[in-house]
Amino acid sequence: MNAVETAQEIASFMKENDYKKRGLGWKKHCNDVSLTVTMEKSLWDQDTWYLWFGVTVPQINDIDSFQAANYPIRTRLEGWKLTIDQIKYAVKLWEEKYGSVPKLARAAVENKIPRQSEISFIRHLTSGEYFNIAFYSEK
Repeated sequence: MNAVETAQEIASFMKENDYKKRGLGWKKHCNDVSLTVTMEKSLWDQDTWYLWFGVTVPQINDIDSFQAANYPIRTRLEGWKLTIDQIKYAVKLWEEKYGSVPKLARAAVENKIPRQSEISFIRHLTSGEYFNIAFYSEK
């Protein structure tokens, strides 16, 4: 299945989970973070596409984008290799792992942030008030 067909297949799931859609991207504002999921077509092959996940803390870096590659915390999967159920699971897992500032800060302090993330943003999450949030908030 190509990116457009996959986007059509998961559209209702994303809407049910409060994501807003633009093109091949979805964005969701949680209490204190913004999450995004984007499908990116390959330049080389129409059947190859990538599934990007991004998260930011608007208080630190307010991004008004549906493109996960623009987010400071991000990762990419080979979307064309995934089933619809695997994509849905990945979306829920991304929210569970990084869906709040305490979760994001804790992951940063424990060095469990995706490798494609911006080091300056990770440093921000692992110092000062965010460091305290990581350890003095509910898990």
